[in-house]
Amino acid sequence: MNRKIAVLGANPAWQKTLSFKKFSCGKVNRAYQLDEFASGKGVNFCRASIVYGSAEPCLLQFAGGENGKRLVDMLDKLAICHLTSFTATPTRCCTTILNESDNSTTECIEPSYTVSESETANLLEMAEKIMPECCFAAVCGTLPGETDKKVYREFASIAAKNSVPLLLDACKGVDDVFTTGCGIHLKINREELFSMTGKESVEEAFARLFSTYPAILSAAVTDGPEQAFASDGKKLVKYQLPKLDNIVSTLGCGDTASAVYSGALADGLDFEPAFKKALAAASANCLSHLCGSFNTADADKIESSITVSREKIQWAK
Repeated sequence: MNRKIAVLGANPAWQKTLSFKKFSCGKVNRAYQLDEFASGKGVNFCRASIVYGSAEPCLLQFAGGENGKRLVDMLDKLAICHLTSFTATPTRCCTTILNESDNSTTECIEPSYTVSESETANLLEMAEKIMPECCFAAVCGTLPGETDKKVYREFASIAAKNSVPLLLDACKGVDDVFTTGCGIHLKINREELFSMTGKESVEEAFARLFSTYPAILSAAVTDGPEQAFASDGKKLVKYQLPKLDNIVSTLGCGDTASAVYSGALADGLDFEPAFKKALAAASANCLSHLCGSFNTADADKIESSITVSREKIQWAK
């Protein structure tokens, strides 16, 4: 069996995280700690996937400029497999402010820039080559700048051609993905669920999802520390997460959930226990400064504390 996951993380970033005992807007603030590392939704997915240990992730990304060089050098140093289409435009830098006085997180994100058609074609050619070796594929986050959204559709088409299921962690410009013949596991947050469906209740939003997009095999929805939801179109599963102490950073939790959900599904788990594992790993990620990094013992402990309830509902597909 092929044991690789092709991860489209097209819009990476060089991450700087500044930690403050107390941060005050409009004043001079001195951080007591700086952490720098490769990041972005695809990078974080790969890092978490390696921790989970189910299948080897291979990141497909654009990178350019000094930040792009730092990012690629770190991926090489960490032995994270990547296929990079190098660009004339620079990779963005994201700066995160962690304020210990109120446990708040503030993100400052540089603009990302549109990549050329030839740079896009190069990335998709690499996807064509790697996909036959893969048991799963994932689309993680946005595209740089105004890059043509056809990248999503063509990546999904490559997965479909190779009978590879796809995890979709994106909600804008992805409608064409659902028409490619690829089986899709959707992993988004509550706000994105309501945005995609135009509904304001979870039950109605799930019903709209499964009636609008027959290609969806499962849909899993996070809401930070609040109740999470998942469905296969036949039953709605609700997950209540335990309260965590000593939270360090919430960055990368969604990406961690996507990675572990993909890995657990690739292992043959049903969507319900797979998402429970994903939520536990995402919660454990809160205890680390590094996005997409978690202690498996912490995740196991949290998983045992997640309560699950089920509703048998048949939505029209």
